[in-house]
Amino acid sequence: MFEREIEMENSECSVVPLLLIVAMILVFVGVGYYIWQNKQVLSTPDAAAVVTASLEAQAPAVVHFHTGFLKASVEERPEAPHESIAG
Repeated sequence: MFEREIEMENSECSVVPLLLIVAMILVFVGVGYYIWQNKQVLSTPDAAAVVTASLEAQAPAVVHFHTGFLKASVEERPEAPHESIAG
């Protein structure tokens, strides 16, 4: 009876434990690489170059001013913008 069990154990494929071992190795290496990458920092000149390029890529700020008289009314809300009177 024990001889048949030994034969069955020898004839079974041991791919699943091998795959689990390979998967665990990949997980450990991946986590180590992730931690190593997160500890990398930019130097001050590199960070300054990135920020400067980002700011230069933005459009310039534009401010519009309108002048004129304000038309006061009971119906207008205080938080609403005022309309100017043409004249």
